[in-house]
Amino acid sequence: MSVPAAADGSATPVRGRAPAALVLGTLAGVLASMAVLPTIVPLSQRVAAAEELGVLAEVVAASRATAVLYDSNLPLRAGLARSLDAGGVEVTSPGGEQLFHDGVLPRGVSIAVLCPPGEAPGRFVAAEDGRWAVACHDVGTGLAVAASPVTHRQTRTISYLVVGLAAMVGISTAFGVLQLLSPLSRIREGLERMGTGERGVRVQTTGLAELDELVARLNSVTRAIEDREDAITGRIQVVQEMARVVAHEIRNPLQSIELLAGLIAAEEEREERQELASSIQGEVRILERVVSRMLRGGEGPALRITRRPTSLRDLLHKIVAFRLAEARHRGIQLVEGPVPAITVSVDPTLLSRALENLVVNALAFAPSHTGRVEVQAQVEDEDLVVQVDDNGPGVPEEFGDAIYQAEITTRPGGTGLGLTLVQGVLTAHGGYVEHGRSPLGGARFRAHLPLRGPGEEEDERADPGGG
Repeated sequence: MSVPAAADGSATPVRGRAPAALVLGTLAGVLASMAVLPTIVPLSQRVAAAEELGVLAEVVAASRATAVLYDSNLPLRAGLARSLDAGGVEVTSPGGEQLFHDGVLPRGVSIAVLCPPGEAPGRFVAAEDGRWAVACHDVGTGLAVAASPVTHRQTRTISYLVVGLAAMVGISTAFGVLQLLSPLSRIREGLERMGTGERGVRVQTTGLAELDELVARLNSVTRAIEDREDAITGRIQVVQEMARVVAHEIRNPLQSIELLAGLIAAEEEREERQELASSIQGEVRILERVVSRMLRGGEGPALRITRRPTSLRDLLHKIVAFRLAEARHRGIQLVEGPVPAITVSVDPTLLSRALENLVVNALAFAPSHTGRVEVQAQVEDEDLVVQVDDNGPGVPEEFGDAIYQAEITTRPGGTGLGLTLVQGVLTAHGGYVEHGRSPLGGARFRAHLPLRGPGEEEDERADPGGG
């Protein structure tokens, strides 16, 4: 079944249609009922035949008992028909005179028709008031007659029971199918909530293996989307923060340059103009140092950080999980090593971005199909050290600490801002980053973070330099 597309090409939910679980549940209930209902006809026929034979046997016994009582000269009293389980009994003389009567006999049928000579003692007769079972016995030269209407009461009762059973089977089947398919409604609801951008959407397991596998995949996709959104948000925040710092720190030098440029335009003396030009050049150099120090980290942190308690294990696990697909695509083993289960007071967004840059850098230099990158952490003295190893070519010795400067990169097409950001973020946290040779044969980067932050301040910012 196709799903209508919105104007932007995305799928939109179909409105005004019955839920699949309800439709399938109702259909299953109807089919289950129809499977039971065909038994009504043969069962009713059998019950009706048995009921008629039972009524016939009762009237035969009643007519015989009436004949015995009359021949024995025992009194025949009112209520005899009821006591004999018959609708009515009657004794007639050979001339047709009624000698005894109790109860009700078929209307519009004579005794000659009810008891024709030479017929069996019991038979069925159609009268004005329905079908009757009639039995006749000789009483001397007269007749003893007993009759009961064939009502099929038991047949109707059995039919009602079968219909009720069919209804119960249908309802139970429909309810069972609804219960089995209700997880599909929850999955659909979860997808709709995801489509609206809602975060934290998780579908509960159903207890059914196939549906639980679908639920697990849906929840995994949801977490992956949220992690990607967090990563994108973190990158945007880093860019915004860096732009804010740059805008704030270069404002004063720009104001000075504007002022000096105006003075040059008004100055007639050559020497004075040269002196003002030298001042402008000095202000430009100050501006360049401000930007460079902000990008490199300089003598202090250049980023504003917001500390909050963060699980180191969860933070590193998200980074590794986020880059695992890329590593697998290139045939690189990305391994998450031991990480202490501790909580640190850091800016999770900025620190996550910085450590992710180390992982991205290691993946970029690790050889395809044979590469290996290991991420782990340990506590050393008063520092928490996050370590990233790879089996790539390593960092050339001639670069030294220059690799942390902006526009210095050993990767083709790189910008050199990745390690610059790493250093800036770690410096903002009161830590630092260092590199060396890894036992794997490539580079090893070690990010040092002090276990105790500077005081209890949540919002810190160091002067990146300049006036």
